Amino acid sequence: MQRSIQLKSIIKTLITFKINNDIECDTDLVVMSASSDSKISLHMVDREVTLANKDDCKAYHDTFRDYLKEDTPELMMIMDNAVYDSDRNFRMVNQSKWA
Repeated sequence: MQRSIQLKSIIKTLITFKINNDIECDTDLVVMSASSDSKISLHMVDREVTLANKDDCKAYHDTFRDYLKEDTPELMMIMDNAVYDSDRNFRMVNQSKWA
């Protein structure tokens, strides 16, 4: 139930973020879980947002992170701030992790 509440809060926050930043597109959010009993790990892809490259993705992520700090600081606990460093790969829709 807690994960469901967090997910609803994330979706609401993302939609509000896009409206407040004049990002004029729908939201088609795909949420993939890599969660376990010991951690929450959600990977989100908004299929309506297309960015040119990794630098643009990082800028979008950083802007969204800054928005979270102001709007919903409790969601900062579950946001990974290292997703765009040099040793990370993007998680795509229908992709699974190598185990």
